[in-house]
Parts: sequence; C-alpha cells; structure tokens
Amino acid sequence: MLSTGPAADAVYAVLGCDGRWLVLSVGWPGGPAGCDGPPCRPDLVSTRWFFRASPHGWETITAAPTAGCAQVHKVEPQFPAQLCADLPALG
Repeated sequence: MLSTGPAADAVYAVLGCDGRWLVLSVGWPGGPAGCDGPPCRPDLVSTRWFFRASPHGWETITAAPTAGCAQVHKVEPQFPAQLCADLPALG
C-alpha cells in the first residue's frame, strides 16, 4: 500500500476484493494544517485506490473519488464491475 503514499496514521478499508482485483479506501488526516494525530480522524480526506494482483504484490491501477467504475475502466477495462459499480462518490 506504499504506492498510495499514506500518512503514518492513514486509515484503510477494503471495499472489494476477489483475490485478483482490489478496491481500497485510504483516508488521510485532512483537518487543520499540521494535524497529524487521532484528533484529526473525523476530518479524513479519503480516496479509492484500485489494484490488480501481480507476481510482485498489488499493482496500482488508478485512484478516484468518483462513483462507480468509470475511472478504473478508463485505465483497466477488465476490472470487474461487481467490485466498483455500487461505490458512491466521495464527498
């Protein structure tokens, strides 16, 4: 997950995975400038990361805050729709 460039206290959530494809939500502290601890968690700035499995681990496809599969399908048309079709846009 280092490819997402997370802060030390980033929050991760698996939104979908079938063993070959992965959708991960990563939240970074996004509160007041310089905020880098647990008090920042209510102000997380999140995005979704899409990955494919490779012999070397998870390979980043793209990241997107938008709803559904449109962004990932622009880059990787074979990404399974069942893992992204129902994803809402991130605010």
